[in-house]
Amino acid sequence: MFSRINIIEERRMLKKIIFMIVFANIPIVAMGCASDEATCIDLCEAGKDCTGADKTVDCAKTCADAVNTADTTGCSSEYSDALSCASEQDACSTDPELCKDEKDASTKCILAYCSAHANTDECTAN
Repeated sequence: MFSRINIIEERRMLKKIIFMIVFANIPIVAMGCASDEATCIDLCEAGKDCTGADKTVDCAKTCADAVNTADTTGCSSEYSDALSCASEQDACSTDPELCKDEKDASTKCILAYCSAHANTDECTAN
């Protein structure tokens, strides 16, 4: 049975994961090796030019954090697949179906890790 605290922590974890995957209002953004980080930064910067995008996002930090999270959680392969798919799309697309399978696989992988490691930096909201 879940306690209220567990539900709150789960929501915080999901919020951080979702932010990592979609980088706060940038429609399609990257999801770890060095080339993944460079591609992520390129996509993030391109996404900042989109209508309604958060232009204050620090793409270098956000992408470094995303790659670190993917590495730490053991989800680098899923992250790379999502990043590869995103890099083939229009950075300003808001179509939720684009890269859905890849984003879902990355999210599922991170959620599985965080279910077992809920109190780690990668799984708690800052």
